[in-house]
Amino acid sequence: MLATGSATDPCSFALRFRGGTALAAATLLAAVDHQRRVGNASDRACPHGVFAARGTEQWVAIVAQDDPAWSRLCTLIHRADLAALTLEQRLGAVSMIEDVVSSWTMSQSAVEGPRFALSRTPIGPSAGGPTLGEHLYEVLTEGLGYDVESIADLAAAEAFD
Repeated sequence: MLATGSATDPCSFALRFRGGTALAAATLLAAVDHQRRVGNASDRACPHGVFAARGTEQWVAIVAQDDPAWSRLCTLIHRADLAALTLEQRLGAVSMIEDVVSSWTMSQSAVEGPRFALSRTPIGPSAGGPTLGEHLYEVLTEGLGYDVESIADLAAAEAFD
């Protein structure tokens, strides 16, 4: 049984009700709150998307997560006339906002990596990721509470191979 507010795929729904009546299927389908696909869109940030940059298959992700970030973005893209727009106003004009941002990104080269320097924190990994099983003993003893004898029994049974 589907709970109110859950989502289902209409194709799988139809297959499950193949032998049922159309009325039963329509009634159940009407009770399900379907989520619409929104891609990169957000109701909490605008712009919020991936925009084409200069070059072939070059992209840049841009999110203005709040009004101050939007204002800074407007300064960067030389659109001070839009800096005072609130999130609600930007969401109401999302197509125009995305067109403005897209026009600017298409004139820019995509840059890999951060365009900033942290004053006290070095950027980049300090070590490689762990190898397979590298922390197995710590996980078994500290995380799962296994004793040495239990681990030896598992190793003898080739559980770690």
